[in-house]
Amino acid sequence: MDSDTANPTNPRHPAATFPVATIRPRSYLAPAILTINVLWFAAGWVLAWQGGAGTAYAKGFAQPAAVQTLWRIGAISAPDLLRGDWWRLLTNCFVHVGLLHLLVNMLMLATLGTVSERLWGWKRFAVIYLGSGLAGSALAMALRPLANGGTSILAGASGALWGVMLSVVVWYLRYRRQLPASMAREWRRKLGLALLFNLLISFAPGISSEAHIAGGLAGGALAFWLDRTPHPHRGVTMFGLAGSLALLLFGLWSAMGQSAAWKALREPPSVEREIEPPPEPPPRPLTERESVIAAMAEFNIRLAPLRFSKLIDRLKTTDYILGKNSPKTVADVQAILGDVGAARELLEPFHGAFADRFRDYLDRVDEVANAIRAWQGQPPRSSLDGIVASQLAAVTAWKKLNEP
Repeated sequence: MDSDTANPTNPRHPAATFPVATIRPRSYLAPAILTINVLWFAAGWVLAWQGGAGTAYAKGFAQPAAVQTLWRIGAISAPDLLRGDWWRLLTNCFVHVGLLHLLVNMLMLATLGTVSERLWGWKRFAVIYLGSGLAGSALAMALRPLANGGTSILAGASGALWGVMLSVVVWYLRYRRQLPASMAREWRRKLGLALLFNLLISFAPGISSEAHIAGGLAGGALAFWLDRTPHPHRGVTMFGLAGSLALLLFGLWSAMGQSAAWKALREPPSVEREIEPPPEPPPRPLTERESVIAAMAEFNIRLAPLRFSKLIDRLKTTDYILGKNSPKTVADVQAILGDVGAARELLEPFHGAFADRFRDYLDRVDEVANAIRAWQGQPPRSSLDGIVASQLAAVTAWKKLNEP
């Protein structure tokens, strides 16, 4: 018999210095979260089948109808934050892009998640899981809002699961000296393999390494802090959690206002002018690009993608769910078509490359409006694929306006 496990007076035996009784015999919250994730995915699958994209949804393909379903059930993109949908920072942690994504994450939750809950207790596990997921989403959106041209979505529980994994690492580092030598070696081997495997996955194409790393760091920090805070001082714990959440959201809000990537999403192309140009030498003539932007200053804002994106969002929710065309949607489509016509008239004197790019963008906006009109004439709850495809084409044409 192993002397480490047979003799509780051994200083390396956990019963000597570590309260083994505090390790819970079972976990309840981790299996509950796993069930919620599976049901969440199943609900999205039903919606995808109704839209004719069930197979693409299950396989994780970036088909417009499948992406729309992911967005409807809580995934997040940069325009969502600009519209104020901050709740998606948390709901996207329960959305998964395909069965393989769900299977890998749920396998990790079923193994490391149950271990973490037994070590820390369900309350601290809940704080670690949700806090890590929120931190991963916030940093990923702050650093890479323009991934795949600003049209990609963020989804998955990986940030939360990285936090869970690092919380187990923190527990091991904190109490490894109280474990039997053989058990400590086994923990070290398994945790090392898990960290290496997940680190390699984090830098694969289409994976948000920012969400993984931020979620892991947040989970490790939360575990360390909750372990060091005396149990009776719950007020200090709650105050610290509230302050950490406020600091996290303030950091994301600051990035949205200051970073170049977010400014590119917020602001239309503009011409920089000096406030007080010197009298000598005389000001240079405007380039063709600057002349077009100056002439189209009003329509740079009125025809920006954010305007018809809001219209399409309403179409996807209110109009689609109710199965009828709202008067507001009809009026907005008519207004966009009128603005496109007026903008084309202003472009008639210009015949350069940039003017042609602007005309191409106007054509794409026209296609968006006409696609919405065509959908309004179809039976209720028809597929929105044509509208989504024309929207993506318009966003691509808008980006070309910012190219040299």
